[in-house]
Parts: sequence; structure tokens; C-alpha cells
Amino acid sequence: MKEVFILYFKSITTLFLVIDPIGLVPVYMALTSGMTISDRKSLLNKSILVGFILLGIFTIAGSSILWLFGIDVHDFRVAGGLLFLLISIQIIFGNDDKQYNNAGTGVVPFATPLMVGPGVVTATIVLTGTVGVVTTLISGIVSFVFTYFILYFGREILDLLGKNVTDVITKVIGLILAAISVHYIREGIIGVIKSY
Repeated sequence: MKEVFILYFKSITTLFLVIDPIGLVPVYMALTSGMTISDRKSLLNKSILVGFILLGIFTIAGSSILWLFGIDVHDFRVAGGLLFLLISIQIIFGNDDKQYNNAGTGVVPFATPLMVGPGVVTATIVLTGTVGVVTTLISGIVSFVFTYFILYFGREILDLLGKNVTDVITKVIGLILAAISVHYIREGIIGVIKSY
């Protein structure tokens, strides 16, 4: 029972950190600044739905994609770990949300690539190869539920915490993601060595 709990905790944490809903709050506010409350909520509902559909597609088809290109899951762990590391560096040393102000205000770019970008795709495929399809899907559902509520109450969260505290939390998330990245890279390298 304890092992199952730890397995789900790790999977949910990985997806949650890669989606980075705390970091998306100011971006979401910037993208929807000219919208009515109903339009803003409608965009969020559509984005969460599209995001989960994309995650489901890559969860189910991820192993087939690896097989098609002859890629071993250990290779993908190393590549995924490196990508997570780059994303974590972006999160830690990124500037602010000004770059998103002129990006458009639809499901694209918010659902993808902002919410479900290369990092989430990579995490999904790596997790599917590591913990299985069912665990990854359940972890995805939980992660998107958390993401939905954080973004739904985004303005309240910003008002409550303030932008400085939100920025600090985002940097800490980036640091944790960097540690997860190193873990994936280490596991991948050990797996490659053992396969020879």
C-alpha cells in the first residue's frame, strides 16, 4: 500500500511540477486581462479539457512512438531528464510574463504549448514507460484538477500571496524540477549501462 502511494505521489508531483500551474497564474491573468469573467472561465475549461486529451493521447500512444523510432525507455529518460533540466532553468532564471502579452488569447497558446508543452509530453511518455498507462492517466487527472482550481482562483491567489511570493514559489518549483531531472538522467544512464 505504501509503495503504491509513493508511486502515485511521485507521478502526480512530476506532472504537476512540469505543468507548473503556480507559474501559469500570472501568464493566465496576462493572457485573459481583456476578457470578461465568463470568457476567462470558458477559456480555462476548454484549455484543461484539451490539455488532458493531449496528455491522454501521449499516454496511450507514447510507447508506440518510442517503438516506431526504436528508442529505449532509458534513452528517453536521459533525454527527458535533460529537457526537464532546461525547463527548470527557464523557470528559475526566467524573466516575467510580458513575453506572453501578445501571444494571443485562445486555447492555443494557453492549452498548448504553455500548459501542455514539450515537458509534459516528455513526462507523460517517461511515466508511461516507468509506471504504466493507468497510473499515468490517474496522475494526469489529479494534476489537471489541481491545475484547474489553482488557475480558477488565480486572481485571488495573486492577491493573497502577492507577485513576489508567487515568483519565489515558482523558483522553488523550478529547483525541485531540476532535482527530478537529475534523478531521471541518473536512472536512464544506469538503465542503459545495465542493458549492455
